Amino acid sequence: MTHTHRIARVYPRLDVGGAERGILQLLAEIPDTHMVVTHVEGLLAPRARELAAHYTLCSPPRFCSLLDALRGCDVVHAHTINDHPLIPLAAQLAGPRVFVQTVHNRFEAQASLFVDHSIALGAESAALLDAPGRTRVIPNAVVAPEE
Repeated sequence: MTHTHRIARVYPRLDVGGAERGILQLLAEIPDTHMVVTHVEGLLAPRARELAAHYTLCSPPRFCSLLDALRGCDVVHAHTINDHPLIPLAAQLAGPRVFVQTVHNRFEAQASLFVDHSIALGAESAALLDAPGRTRVIPNAVVAPEE
């Protein structure tokens, strides 16, 4: 089923954390948002369900449900794109006008080639991206140490 919402916000899980809290803030402030969770719901899922205009938990086969959830949206905004490497492909096939990613921490830079804009939460995250001309830094994050 295709939903027509202006923004689809994609995240792998809604556990308790800084990125997850940021997503709840975005859902509260930006109306007509479709929240798409690709893996597991987590503790913040009930609040996200309340705030989002529409909510999808992708079910197997996840790629098919992800693609369906993104169809009809003007903007796809993916968080932690590396957790679900098929998000860029699904976004390209779904045909939004704009594909944006937020880079929270460590990142595989190749995915930045498939997005229109990147939001890097800190200069360290921005340095990992292959598309500096399409990247904006929000100095509001702490980069996780490498393991």
